[in-house]
Amino acid sequence: MSAIFYALLFSTVIAIFFILRGTSGLRVSRSTAPARIQSGETIAESIILENRSWLPKLWAQINDDSTLPGHEKGYVTSIGARKRIEWRLRTVCSRRGRYQLGPVRITTGDPLGLYQRTQLLNKSAEILVLPKTLPIKDFPLFPGQSIGRGKNQQRTQQVSTNVVTLREYLPGDPLSRIHWPISVRQSQLMVKEFELDPTIDIWLLLDMDESVQAGEGDISTVEYSVTITASLAQYFINSDLSVGFIINDLQKTVLPPDRGRRQNNKIMDLLAIAAPSETMPLKGTIAAVSSILRRNSSVIVITSSIDPQIAESAQNIVRHGVKPYFVALDAASFINSDSESEPFLHSLRLSNIPFVRIRKDSDIIHALQTGVSA
Repeated sequence: MSAIFYALLFSTVIAIFFILRGTSGLRVSRSTAPARIQSGETIAESIILENRSWLPKLWAQINDDSTLPGHEKGYVTSIGARKRIEWRLRTVCSRRGRYQLGPVRITTGDPLGLYQRTQLLNKSAEILVLPKTLPIKDFPLFPGQSIGRGKNQQRTQQVSTNVVTLREYLPGDPLSRIHWPISVRQSQLMVKEFELDPTIDIWLLLDMDESVQAGEGDISTVEYSVTITASLAQYFINSDLSVGFIINDLQKTVLPPDRGRRQNNKIMDLLAIAAPSETMPLKGTIAAVSSILRRNSSVIVITSSIDPQIAESAQNIVRHGVKPYFVALDAASFINSDSESEPFLHSLRLSNIPFVRIRKDSDIIHALQTGVSA
């Protein structure tokens, strides 16, 4: 009986010794990951565990509390005295959002694992995964490119004060764009092409009303809308145009128009964390923001709503000299249901408001660049 008592006492003393010395001398360091990265890209990290103690650690469990999807969560190892171990990690950033890397917790204990001790050895760092973008080269509001006052000036079907060139008349061209003196001289109809005024504003309005969304994960109206918005923002800013951004969400986010990489970064940062929420219907948001839309500016609305009354709100901003364009996502296609968007699209046609429809299986780049609905 006394032998058992002394054996238990001895094992308890040993266990306490290992607990007290368990995490002593252990250091964890990790390489610094970029603070911002694009969805689909890979971050490379290294985590180094160093034992500065004269005692070996018979077992150590490392838990990484990172919230980044797909990130490795933990490791179990042993480490000798005055030794170091390095893990190299590669994580594909598959989902936009704001995440944390770390902190790292390490757990050690006695050889039998009866007693354990956990210690936080590394602070957390934040990483922002930006939305995917598509290589948009053209957009139906501004087909073609020419050298103008901007560094990558755009031609437009809208009438402006900047006539760029003349070309032959094509079926569907407005008669108001025919240059009659030149047409008479050349004995064929010639139409004027205009250069987009580089001083106008392009507004992107992203509808995040959760009641009109459909689908799950990457195959959803939310992710398609965010990708389209990010792609258009990048396209217009690369064209040296002034871009503003509005989100129809609970916060009613509004980013005033501006140019350049800094503005692009601001928009991408907002899109990285954009999420659907309970908010007013899109028709109300269009009416609410109409006062900040300057005359001759254009607003591109990205929505999966099918409310025909939206066209009435859009007509109201047309009366104030604002030119709307709709990227209409067919929400029904994301749940393999019959489309119910035709009344909404018909209301846009009656109001002479241009749009392109995007379905789940659409070639998004082709649809945006040609304006041809899927």
